[in-house]
Amino acid sequence: MNENIISLLSDYIYLMNIFFIITIIFVERRKPVYSLFWITILTFTSYLGFIIYLMFGLSFRKKRITKKFYKRSLFRRVFEERREDTKKLEPWKQLINYFEYTGKNRLTFSNAVKVYLHGEELFRDLTRNIRKAKSFIHLEYFIFEYDETGKKIGELLMAKAREGVEVKLIIDGVGSRKLPKSFIREMRRSGIELETFFPLYFPIIHLRVNYRTHRKIVIVDGKTAYMGGFNIGEDYLGRGPLGYWRDTHVRLHGSIIRELQKEFLSSWHFTKEQRLFKRREEVPPVELKRYFPTVKTKGECPIQVVGSAPDYDFRLIRDGFLKIISSAKKYIYIHTPYFIPDDSTYEALKLASLSGVKVKIIIPNKPDHMMVYWASLSYVGELMNFGIDFYTYNNGFLHSKMIVSDDSIATLGSSNFDHRSFYQNFEINCFFYDKGIVHQLKKAFIEDLKVSTKISSERYKQRRVIVKIKESISRLFSPIL
Repeated sequence: MNENIISLLSDYIYLMNIFFIITIIFVERRKPVYSLFWITILTFTSYLGFIIYLMFGLSFRKKRITKKFYKRSLFRRVFEERREDTKKLEPWKQLINYFEYTGKNRLTFSNAVKVYLHGEELFRDLTRNIRKAKSFIHLEYFIFEYDETGKKIGELLMAKAREGVEVKLIIDGVGSRKLPKSFIREMRRSGIELETFFPLYFPIIHLRVNYRTHRKIVIVDGKTAYMGGFNIGEDYLGRGPLGYWRDTHVRLHGSIIRELQKEFLSSWHFTKEQRLFKRREEVPPVELKRYFPTVKTKGECPIQVVGSAPDYDFRLIRDGFLKIISSAKKYIYIHTPYFIPDDSTYEALKLASLSGVKVKIIIPNKPDHMMVYWASLSYVGELMNFGIDFYTYNNGFLHSKMIVSDDSIATLGSSNFDHRSFYQNFEINCFFYDKGIVHQLKKAFIEDLKVSTKISSERYKQRRVIVKIKESISRLFSPIL
């Protein structure tokens, strides 16, 4: 009897694998490298391939499950900002226009920015502004830990909700999976509107591993906002197993908050699976006034907020990275905890370096995800041959996601320099066209170089055989890392 069941199961999986292969070839029409990767997995690994594809490979459902995400047309003409003198932005006019045309990501001018490089200062300022909230607090986080820091933030949010402040919180189903259901129920009972982005329905096999909200956003009263690389938890204060946590985050004031609010409300709309906004004339004026208040700011920092998602027609953040790299004349500085470039960014970095552009990239000296770490090292070894300088950060764990170039542009946010951020996650970055902010971020990068070690060719060649094997195997799985 058991043999019959096993035989039926085997036949079923065999037929399903054939179905998946046909779907990949004739329906999804991915890039050849991705198609061949999944066809190989499904053909030669049977049961394992079936499970891996269910968890990481499904994308023909993507258009259906994420079709409603980011209805940017709902906000197209709600706000218009007077464009000021843009002569100083001429070098980046094409990139600005690309973002505005493809993603409806407006360039805003009247902004002020504060940069955070350390978790202690960020969380101190963040909690202070949350306490001051009068109207609403909107949050979206990949990781919300149930530890001392997570409990403190959660209790503060519950206290504000009891005061009558609207609190909307989005947490990711995978990133925040350790958050106890009892704590979630307690937050909801306090009045917090909490939604889980693609919640886990099965403890082991999860069919939406790829589609995660990797964002870290907080908006307070439409007047102050935070975004960048820090999640909520003890790790991000340097109290975890990886030690000191080096990340980059920003506090925003000004017109850019309207753009960030659009991104959050679109995510909220998606998680709620209901129409938050319908057509422009149907948006209640009081809600517009509440969520998008007019804020007077003395700042003059030009910024674009750019979101990216797996169902977009364009890989906006990846394309922004490409434009920065291909336009560089002097230098490109990159922070990233995970370095797994796709073909386009790989070739762009190689071409930039061979053209005389100084390319420096800092990665962690310790892994938090082993397979990703080994795959990253394989790309490091290749690109070193083309003159790119790689460094390992020695003062703890580097989680910052940042690119700075030519003293004229910088970008930071949630997006890593890898396939998952480029193609699979819901990400968000700020692109700064202000020399003051660019200089500040460049200075931070140079300071990080002082506590980093350059990876020399000699050092790289001395890798043990087992390390080389790990790199080669891990690289095979780059499309899903």
